Amino acid sequence: MPPQPPAWTEASRLAALQSYAILDTPFEAPFDDLARLASDACDAPIAMVNLVDACRQWFKAEIGLDVRETARSISICTHAIQQAGLFVVQDTTQDPRFASNPLVLGPPHLRFYAGVPLLAAGGLPIGTLCVLDHAPRPAGLTDRQVFALTALGRQVMAQLELRQAASVLEARVQERTQALEAEQRVREAAQEQLRQAQKMEAVGQLAGGIAHDFNNLLTAVLGGLELMQTRLAQGRTAEAARFATAAIETAKRGSALTSRLLDFSRRHALDTQSVEVDAVVRSLQDLLQRTVGAGVRVETRLSPGLDAALCDPNQLESALLNLVINARDAMPASGRVLISTDAVLLGEADERPVDLPPGRYVRVSVADTGTGMPPEVQARVFEPFFTTKAAGAGTGLGLSMVFGFARQSGGHVSLQSAPGAGTTVTLLLPGKAGLLPGKAGP
Repeated sequence: MPPQPPAWTEASRLAALQSYAILDTPFEAPFDDLARLASDACDAPIAMVNLVDACRQWFKAEIGLDVRETARSISICTHAIQQAGLFVVQDTTQDPRFASNPLVLGPPHLRFYAGVPLLAAGGLPIGTLCVLDHAPRPAGLTDRQVFALTALGRQVMAQLELRQAASVLEARVQERTQALEAEQRVREAAQEQLRQAQKMEAVGQLAGGIAHDFNNLLTAVLGGLELMQTRLAQGRTAEAARFATAAIETAKRGSALTSRLLDFSRRHALDTQSVEVDAVVRSLQDLLQRTVGAGVRVETRLSPGLDAALCDPNQLESALLNLVINARDAMPASGRVLISTDAVLLGEADERPVDLPPGRYVRVSVADTGTGMPPEVQARVFEPFFTTKAAGAGTGLGLSMVFGFARQSGGHVSLQSAPGAGTTVTLLLPGKAGLLPGKAGP
């Protein structure tokens, strides 16, 4: 009876082989080990993990042959993959299919062959695990050797499946990584657009606030000048001086507003020098007490021997004045303002703002016993022109100026508050001792 044609096609078999992406890859220890075990189990000098391609047979592992591939036209494995199970040739010189094969007639003089097909999904044979000998074996393989070769063939396929699964997983990870990177780029682009929109909104608010404040100032100046012009035309020169004085005072307020805007924008050059913070606080205490009035007590808790801070003393005075005035406004009836100072050493391991390097700092805190702030107000207190005061009672630039002063000085400002529990604003200013790594701060 003539042999039955295989249930598979050559195209489907080659597609299955290509799906493993194994051809022309370097030697790998798991396959080398299986070939060595096959050689030892069958007492054969030659063993191979042989993959049969369209025009060649390529050896993923080989023992005793020292080549990586041969032409398929002289391949014994081509015949082996046509079989359903173990394929044995006891003596190749006696088999008309192989008697004239150059691998039989010449080196390496193959006389015995035994191989099991490597079956992919669907029973598609992609190659063989085979053993060969230079001498014929009329008895073929023992039952133990057949079992060992068959079991090792299954292990070769298990390694191929494992390798394929790892490759698929790696491809999926890479695909997912690329997708996540693309998502991150889209997210970053969206965040940049949002930041730009917020920046434009802030610029709009800033421009609107400036325009509003300066329009009020210019209205007062122009009104005073018009009244002065009218009084001069009427010959009432004595009254004109009063309107001139009012116009000048209003213009001075405009100049002060410009100075605050420069401070906020941090384009105003600071006169940084070594400043004894405790001395500045003591020199301001009387002025601060007169400013807040009799209903509010201004107290200090200073630190003798405190390090000098590196900052602009005039801006420090202005910041303290702003903070104390804000504290007073939070205590409409009475209360207490406490100004305290101490030294802080922030090390690498200490919790600190990301843009604040480790080192020595002088801490200045202004705490009040006022009404405190809800979280939504705390989130905006350093925004320019943000104020909870009545119209005309403030420009909303005080805390923005303090923020700009702290950042431009190389320090930091923070605020802690709760409704009914008062507010504490803390300035960290670089100490004259400089920036140091390491030790933990208090």
